[in-house]
Amino acid sequence: VLKPLEICADKHLFLMALWYGKMVSTGFLVVDYWKKFEFFMLLNWVSIIFCQYSYSVFFMWVAFW
Repeated sequence: VLKPLEICADKHLFLMALWYGKMVSTGFLVVDYWKKFEFFMLLNWVSIIFCQYSYSVFFMWVAFW
């Protein structure tokens, strides 16, 4: 049985994979990048509320490393 936090982390990881894959596939177009950046910041803000803060920091580090 998955704990709620683990389920939340899995969903967050899945969304991050979609976001990062889309950003890479566009060839880092500036306009598209900023659209995705705004979406990511919204996603990260939501995750801070619903998930542990450490997950948000980790995914931010992964996304922008």
